Amino acid sequence: MFKKLEQLLYNRSDKLRINKINKSRYYDIWQEGYAVTGNSSSAILLMEQVEADSFKDACIKYINTPKGKSMSSYFIEDRLTIWGCRLFSDESSARKSFG
Repeated sequence: MFKKLEQLLYNRSDKLRINKINKSRYYDIWQEGYAVTGNSSSAILLMEQVEADSFKDACIKYINTPKGKSMSSYFIEDRLTIWGCRLFSDESSARKSFG
């Protein structure tokens, strides 16, 4: 019985150690909606489950993908915007302005 308990504790501590070493998380990247000069769009999901250490890193990874490359010249890293539209990690925040 003690061996099973010892093994269980070892496995749990080992998993905790791995989680501390790997601080990466998965982020979804949402772009807020807009309404400008007769054009408009609601919030859109740009990419799901980007693994990164921070949301900013996830956005940078997205811009370096083939899909994101076409928007790289419109990406402002300091503000986390594309074409002036802010980027968010969740849908509800992205939909607050312009749905």
